[in-house]
Amino acid sequence: MGFYFNRIYYPVYDFIVGQVTPYHRLRETCIDHLELAQSNKVLCSGIGSGNQFLHAREKNPTVRLCGIHLSSTALKKVQEKARKLGKNIDTRLMDVQKLDFPDDCFDKVLCIHVTDFVKDTGKTSAELLRVMNKSGKFVITFPSSKEDFSFGKAVIGDTLRHHFETKKYYRIPLSLLSALVGGLIYFLFLFRKERRRYAREELEKLFSSLTRGGFTMEEFPVYKDFTLAGSK
Repeated sequence: MGFYFNRIYYPVYDFIVGQVTPYHRLRETCIDHLELAQSNKVLCSGIGSGNQFLHAREKNPTVRLCGIHLSSTALKKVQEKARKLGKNIDTRLMDVQKLDFPDDCFDKVLCIHVTDFVKDTGKTSAELLRVMNKSGKFVITFPSSKEDFSFGKAVIGDTLRHHFETKKYYRIPLSLLSALVGGLIYFLFLFRKERRRYAREELEKLFSSLTRGGFTMEEFPVYKDFTLAGSK
C-alpha cells in the first residue's frame, strides 16, 4: 500500500477529492465538532494532502496543528501548502496504531478516513484517546458500508446535483473527468485485505469502554461513514 499511496494515490488526490462535495461537507462537519478554541493543540491523524489543515486554520488561525501520515508524499504536499500560506505545521511519518507522543499532549484529535486501513481498530482508537487530554475532544470516522461501485455512483451523483443546485455548471466537466480518474484509482481499493465497514453496535461497545465523557455517533449521508465525537 505504501507504493500505491506515494506513487499513485496522493499525486492525484487533490484533483479527485477537490471535486467531491460530499467529502468537503464531511470534513467541515468533523472540524465543526472539534469546537476549536484559542491555541488548541490539534492532532490530525491521516492528514492527507493538508485539506484538514487548511480548513482548521480557517476556523481558528491560532490552533497549533500536528499532522501524521504513513505516506511521505502526502506530508510533502501538506508542507507545500503550508509554505504557500506562510504557515508552519508539524508533520511526522507515523503509524496511528503506535503513536510516538506522550499521554495527554493534545487538546483535540481529528481522524478522518484512517480506520478504513488499520488492522486493529481497538488499539487505534485507544491510542488516539491516550494522547488527548481529559478536557479535550475527539472526532473519528468509521466506514459504515462496504465500498463498491454504488458508493462511487452516489458520490458523483451528489456532486453533480450540488453543481446544478448552485448553478456552477462550469464545474460539471471537471467533476466528470475527476470521477473517471478517481474510478481508476479507487478500483484497487476494492481488493485490499483490511476490513472496510463497522457496525453501530460494535462502535458503541468499543467507545463505551474507552470513554467516560460520553460520545455521539451519526451516520453521514452519501459517504456512509459513522462520525464519532466526544471526550474521554
